[in-house]
Amino acid sequence: MGNVSQKTASSTPIKSAISCALQVSWVPVVCYAQHVEWSGLPIERTLPLACYFAAALFAVACVMHFMQETLKNDSGHVLDIGAIATYAFGIALLLATGQSEGGTPISCIAFALIGCSSGISVLQLERCLMCLAPKQVAFVTLTAILVACAAIFVLPFLPAPATLAASLAFVAASCLTRPRLERPQVDPSTIDSKLLRAKIETFNKRAAGAMLLLGAASTVPIALFVSSDASFMGDSIQVAAMINAWAPLAFVLFAGIVAIGWMPNREPNPFGSLRALFAIALLSFFPISPGSEFNMWLVLIFSMVWVVSLAGITLLVSCEIDREYAECGQFTPGRNVSFLCAGVLAGLVAVAFVKSFIPQFAGIVGRSSDGTMLICSISMACVMLLFLATNTLITKDMLHEVALFGRGKLAFHVPEEAISGETHAEVPPKPLASATASSNKNADPQADASERRRDHSFVSKCKNIALEYGLTPRELEVLIILAQGNTLARVQEELVISEGTAITHRRNIYRKLDVHSKQELIDFVAGS
Repeated sequence: MGNVSQKTASSTPIKSAISCALQVSWVPVVCYAQHVEWSGLPIERTLPLACYFAAALFAVACVMHFMQETLKNDSGHVLDIGAIATYAFGIALLLATGQSEGGTPISCIAFALIGCSSGISVLQLERCLMCLAPKQVAFVTLTAILVACAAIFVLPFLPAPATLAASLAFVAASCLTRPRLERPQVDPSTIDSKLLRAKIETFNKRAAGAMLLLGAASTVPIALFVSSDASFMGDSIQVAAMINAWAPLAFVLFAGIVAIGWMPNREPNPFGSLRALFAIALLSFFPISPGSEFNMWLVLIFSMVWVVSLAGITLLVSCEIDREYAECGQFTPGRNVSFLCAGVLAGLVAVAFVKSFIPQFAGIVGRSSDGTMLICSISMACVMLLFLATNTLITKDMLHEVALFGRGKLAFHVPEEAISGETHAEVPPKPLASATASSNKNADPQADASERRRDHSFVSKCKNIALEYGLTPRELEVLIILAQGNTLARVQEELVISEGTAITHRRNIYRKLDVHSKQELIDFVAGS
């Protein structure tokens, strides 16, 4: 029996890798099947792409609102059937549209259906990957990106109808091979406190801001470049052939970025890999010899690498966050994907505004200084936003702090000086130094042990109050001193703070605990 379970456990990452790889590989299939003109892309050609991301965002929101329990328990095949059905309808519309004129509305509907399928599938895959170990998630993601790049490499050799039919088979096979895993269990030491909820809310806001900036700041320079007149590089077939030739580079650099995050501690660190993405952004968005043919090719190549790496690292970061949140009793798949899609939509809107209302943009056609400087200036602004998103807004330390709060193990700094030998208001506190010296000389070992247990219990009680009511570490120190019946002057003396600072801390403690005097505070702590 043990061998059977071990064999099942070892096959889970492989099944997950196959499922994720099949799901990801159809994305370039649709792009090539549409034969989108890579150069001189007009605004209306971006509408299907905008519909795709909007529909993916809509699908994620609907599933998380109306079918969260189904996703959480991975029960039934409703979501699998929905993903396959919407994708099949979208492919049917694309095949019906073909290359006919005036097919933009139908293409928008088709891409919206494909986007709904993508949103559902990403949710399911993220829910699956959050149940795996970090090393297994890295293996699955690398496999998925490898298959996607391989799809880019072989697609030019296949006719469009064949690629569309193959992509439908990929999606169906992905849903059928996806393993159904039990999600991570809540850590038994988790404390559902106000401070934990505040920390999670703060981290969620920072993560949402980072993903929005990543989506928008990545979309704007790439879309501006693609929608400018780069026809001197050749027609769309030549550009597609170039992308096809450099697809292996995308996988190699992505694997290198994952390895960069892995190296410092010899364990997967998607947040370190996220910071390394900034180097690819510099190569993509800081053009060398602006306006030249060499620069156009360089931007196009590294933009492809950037998009591939962004998708993979976002998945790794999302799974890391989901796993930690699950152990704190939270279920949050799809959050980062949603904000990334919202950022892409914001970027497309910004590009539409630039092309419609800034005349200098047309100057890039003639390689004029005004047009070139406009593209370079916007790219530089986006690079600064990308630095903020990848290096400042979210880090592994922030997520680790949330996990510590959830387990009630956050190391509040409580100095020994904050713990008096007496725990009752009626007994005047002795000076701390003399009390400590007296205890060291005269107290017997049993009395010392009893006193240490009492002090430990009292401090633990104060820590639990701090976690539940959202006190800061400094306010916890003040609480420990005041709750023993000490005066405000004692707080100033022990913590070496001014009277005004001590009064401010006391006022905040009273407000958060809803008490109005020191005696009420003592009674509150004693009754907790």
